[in-house]
Amino acid sequence: MDLLNSYVRVAKRKVAGEEDAPKGNKQRDIKLPPRALAAVEGQRAFTQLLDGKVFHHPELHAEYHDTRPLSEVYWETTLKRLGLRRRTLYATRHTCATLALMAGVHPHKIARQLGNSPRMIFETYGKWLEEDYDEQTARPQI
Repeated sequence: MDLLNSYVRVAKRKVAGEEDAPKGNKQRDIKLPPRALAAVEGQRAFTQLLDGKVFHHPELHAEYHDTRPLSEVYWETTLKRLGLRRRTLYATRHTCATLALMAGVHPHKIARQLGNSPRMIFETYGKWLEEDYDEQTARPQI
């Protein structure tokens, strides 16, 4: 992590407790928006000196080995309290992509940050992009 410049480098991922290459088999740098940077900074007090991992299970004070505890204990409880329908933790990737597109971030940049191809972004969000583009650029017919 380069907190001074607000970047995090994705060099590997953990799937079912096993370390693996990142999505798309490519290391990538992700610019952290202010709210994400604040979350990471907030974690430093709890985890910086333990083992170099950013997020730990709050009761066990150890790294997460899978997403089940996060999903079952925190994610689903939070959704329920907010009165939101159940969705997977993985759906946050789609939310991130959608919010970035709505904010005008270029689809190629979104693809690079999520470890996807631009083609996947256009195939997944293409219809939405066309509708949004038409609404934003609508001009009176002459």
